[in-house]
Amino acid sequence: MKKIIFTVDVEGHVGNDPVSALIWGKDSKNEQYGIDLLMNMLDEFKIKGLFFVDVAEAWHYGSETIMEVMRHIHERGHLVGVHIHPDHMADKKRLFLGEYSYDEQFDIIKKCTNFYVETLGVMPKYFRSGKYSGNWDTLKILTELGYSIDFSEFYGQKWCKISPECTISNSVRLDSGMLEIPVTTYMSIKNKHYSRFDKIDATMTFSEFKYIFNNLLKHESYNVLVLFAHSFSMINWRKNPNNPSFSKKKYKQLYKQLDYVCNKLNLAFNDLENEALDGFATEGNGTYFCSKGIRTWYYLFIRFCSVVKSKIDIRFRKLK
Repeated sequence: MKKIIFTVDVEGHVGNDPVSALIWGKDSKNEQYGIDLLMNMLDEFKIKGLFFVDVAEAWHYGSETIMEVMRHIHERGHLVGVHIHPDHMADKKRLFLGEYSYDEQFDIIKKCTNFYVETLGVMPKYFRSGKYSGNWDTLKILTELGYSIDFSEFYGQKWCKISPECTISNSVRLDSGMLEIPVTTYMSIKNKHYSRFDKIDATMTFSEFKYIFNNLLKHESYNVLVLFAHSFSMINWRKNPNNPSFSKKKYKQLYKQLDYVCNKLNLAFNDLENEALDGFATEGNGTYFCSKGIRTWYYLFIRFCSVVKSKIDIRFRKLK
């Protein structure tokens, strides 16, 4: 039986008040459609989510602001992991952990670890580097600091600097003893001119999710399936990050995904906190699933539309 984990990256990078708008998801009426709405949905399906909070934002937006976010998630019974976009606390021109020296990374991760301990009173166990941009120095530092599981390996993603890769699709026990659970990645587009790896994400259409998820369930290499969302996954924010609005479409999209897994397939999500982690490790790096036929062109079309829309939204924000 494959293991299933639901993860959320909790972060805000644009706007006048990113924590309020993109983490809490507050709109102009002070209604919240961010982390609380996600936790409400997870609670309904009896899923304990793993929320990776960008701890580095405490140096940018204020320590009390990020402490409140972390404590709230913890008090609601979900897991809090450490996420780091280093430009919030170090060099604004270096966005990725892999761009920093070993000593610089150690200082950044140590400070964020200490902040976590100060906030929640326990040592953090789970880590995911911002933009999956860690490297082997990152993994060595995490081991030294006592982390149990890293979620940074994203095979085929240009930002991931773990080279050679830890693994492709299997979760594995590293020589250091730390467990590496990779992003659940698959090749969505493959033709003569272009190929692309993607991950299971809350933004996927339900038909796309069902097709990919069912194929990964059958694929022998994937012993753990990691589902993914952001704190802002259920709001419209790109055109106006200072005044986001609730998206019924995005909400229903994610709800159908979870309903399909939990009720249609009758699968349970795993609780990392109370399970023996040895059951997550396998031998070998595994291989990846590749979409075939007309679906690869379908994904290419979707990706093209997404890029165009993103550029239009960014241009719109600049004009405002």
